[in-house]
Amino acid sequence: MTRKKKLGVRLKIDGGKNKFHDGNPDWWGTIDIMKDKKVVGSAGFTITDLQIYVDSLNIDSEFQKLGYGSIVMDFLKGLSRFIKKPILLFSAGDSVGYYEKMEFRSCIDERYANKLQFEGEDPDPAERDLIWIPECLRRKRNLVVSV
Repeated sequence: MTRKKKLGVRLKIDGGKNKFHDGNPDWWGTIDIMKDKKVVGSAGFTITDLQIYVDSLNIDSEFQKLGYGSIVMDFLKGLSRFIKKPILLFSAGDSVGYYEKMEFRSCIDERYANKLQFEGEDPDPAERDLIWIPECLRRKRNLVVSV
């Protein structure tokens, strides 16, 4: 009889401190996904007044394309729904397609042209800033975010 491998998820959140030394006491955290008590993937994120910003999403190469990244993103989406804030991230390289499958869209997508207001500068069209908006905010007329 083969033993089934156990899958686990660990969420750590810390905050009330000043991670970026800019005067804002943001919250930040990590989501680790583990297989047999070994971390095989993780995501780092920051929760600001406006949004959840995903700093990193890393899955060990031998565990990629097996759904582990989707599990991590589903946890982030659940957190987004709970605290009613959109998720923003910057996608590099060929990972844009993965995030588009996870329902992320470009911040300059025409669907968001009249909805999103950017704190500070507008995003550069050449950049790959992506956003996911939870259902509870999708009908909101104005949504302020920072890229």
